Amino acid sequence: MRNIFSAFLALLILALSQFSILHAGEAKPAWQKEWGETIAGAKRDGQLAIYGQSGDERIYVEAFQKAFPFVRVAYTSGRLSELVSRIMTERRAGRYLADLTIGGTTIPLETLKPAGVLEPIRPLLILPEVLDGAAWFQKKLWFADSENKYVLMWRGSVVPLFAINTKLASPAEFKSYSDLLNPKWKGKIVALDPRRPGNAANLTVFLYATPSLGRDFLKRLFGEMEVVFSNDRYQIVDWLARGKFAVNLFSPVSKEDMKAGLPLMDVKVDGPAPLGAGAASASLLNRAPHPNAARFFLNWLLSREGQIAYQKASENNSLRIDIPKKGIVEPDEIPEEGREYFFYSLEENDKKQQDKEFKQFLNEIISRN
Repeated sequence: MRNIFSAFLALLILALSQFSILHAGEAKPAWQKEWGETIAGAKRDGQLAIYGQSGDERIYVEAFQKAFPFVRVAYTSGRLSELVSRIMTERRAGRYLADLTIGGTTIPLETLKPAGVLEPIRPLLILPEVLDGAAWFQKKLWFADSENKYVLMWRGSVVPLFAINTKLASPAEFKSYSDLLNPKWKGKIVALDPRRPGNAANLTVFLYATPSLGRDFLKRLFGEMEVVFSNDRYQIVDWLARGKFAVNLFSPVSKEDMKAGLPLMDVKVDGPAPLGAGAASASLLNRAPHPNAARFFLNWLLSREGQIAYQKASENNSLRIDIPKKGIVEPDEIPEEGREYFFYSLEENDKKQQDKEFKQFLNEIISRN
């Protein structure tokens, strides 16, 4: 009897050990296996080709290259519009050289996406810390495109609508946007022309689309306040600094302006605020020559490590809310939970700039000036 029991016990132990061996791999989360395969694939690719905004190489390459020397990053810099034209020319010739583009959202939305050359990014995101909504502003990953998968964004900076000469105006005089309509400022406001693409157009769309402001506010601002328009930001800043004007619309004070000690200050008011991604979006091209390296880079970039490196190098606010901000990002640049924001980098808002009715309305009220 004892021998039978011993034999049974031995068989049970053997069966349990074999079960453990057979199912040991199942205890490992599926993402870890996928991540391991991505790393191995990135090593096989050995390089990554990014076409990106001039001057941003140090932001996106240095930290990544230092951490992962097994992927050599080739960063081709320039104006994104010119780089995208180059990509399209290369593709017509059957040359698929670029993996990713990095820059503003408008060019990918208006050129690359309609051309059908983008690969969805969302399915390629693997790391749980990247996919965890709680780590991000408003508890979600951000994409500019209406399909919510092609044009990835990681910066969300509150953009000031106007700045003042502190010798001629006080921030205390502006509690809301309507204070810009005070007769005191008539003839004392200079603005970047919003009829051209860029920051001024983005911020004007914000005013146009905000129900509490809208067409009536813009009619009064551009039609009654004798605003002077210019296409030269440097001229506008010079005029404001010298006191030719008291208020400047659509040209936020730069860090260089502040370091120069100029009497300039961005003004924050109550109510809705514009939010922008700046030149911090990525698009993945289909038929990319190094798909594994591109996938590896995108997951790293959105990780805590990647976004900490981005914030430190750029001094711009990351949409990740679980990383340090103090001493890195200006407090007024960080969106607050619970406040209403107009994210003008989204495709639906970018399209508002192209709306014929909006363009006609803008031309009419500015030409009367």
